[in-house]
Amino acid sequence: MKTSFVAVLIIIMALNTVRPINCDLIASMSSYRLYQTTRQCEDGPPNGFVCIGCEALAVCIKRNDRWETIPVEVCDKNNGFVCNVIEGACSNKTGPCNPINNGTFSCTSVGIFPDPYDCQLYHICLVNNNNIVSSPVECRDGSAFNPITGDCSLNINSDVCLDYGFTCTKPGDMGPWKFNPNIFYVCKADDDGSERVIYPELYKCDPNEVFVEDKCVSKDVTTTEATTEMTSDWTSETTSEQTSTITPPPSIVCTRPGVYPDPQSCLHYYYCNSQLQSERFKCPEGTFFDRLYLACLIGSC
Repeated sequence: MKTSFVAVLIIIMALNTVRPINCDLIASMSSYRLYQTTRQCEDGPPNGFVCIGCEALAVCIKRNDRWETIPVEVCDKNNGFVCNVIEGACSNKTGPCNPINNGTFSCTSVGIFPDPYDCQLYHICLVNNNNIVSSPVECRDGSAFNPITGDCSLNINSDVCLDYGFTCTKPGDMGPWKFNPNIFYVCKADDDGSERVIYPELYKCDPNEVFVEDKCVSKDVTTTEATTEMTSDWTSETTSEQTSTITPPPSIVCTRPGVYPDPQSCLHYYYCNSQLQSERFKCPEGTFFDRLYLACLIGSC
């Protein structure tokens, strides 16, 4: 009798086995290094959602002082749907799980650019063998990239993680980057034969300029309402440390475009644009500027 009961119990368990969600992050990797950029509950996820790989959308629940992820939607990857935190759903829109050009960021000039789809990722565009190449840098521990300061000084509940910085409805659309109008975008189309995707390509105005309508203008010009509004938005996210600083940091003399170490601080570096004007940037917390690689590397000076 006991043997029969065990046999029946095994059969019932087999019939009620739930097929697990495939959470193999390695299969979801791209140039964006998704296995590292997947949001974690401990970071305080934007919109309350996290992605389990690229295959499922989940919510975060804290129980017994431990965070748990509860899947709420499994994405139909066969039809091009993947997890998208900003959308708060499985989506076929371009994003970290569905990158354009296989996740390769297109550098239009030397400098630092936000990633259009991942608020925890930014790109340092450097000259290498007469070509401008992108070096991706990821913000860690729930921090997000600040397009104003050029470092990871925001958190993932900031506006940069809750909304896109661009609006692309058709090729040729353009505008200032929502979170820093010194950066602007031009919308382009890509057709791989099966799908037509419209995406933004990022550019930069000169350091003292903002993008208005279809041109870069001095940010000191406030003769139009649009310029005044954007300049206000641009300065509103600067930190109290920046606004309270009276003496500006030292600058360097640019002899050619590129990225250069700060002679007085291993935590800072300079970017010289095509007009040979310099901007000073700070490496993300927990990193330092390496003079050999000309990039912010994990570690200390």
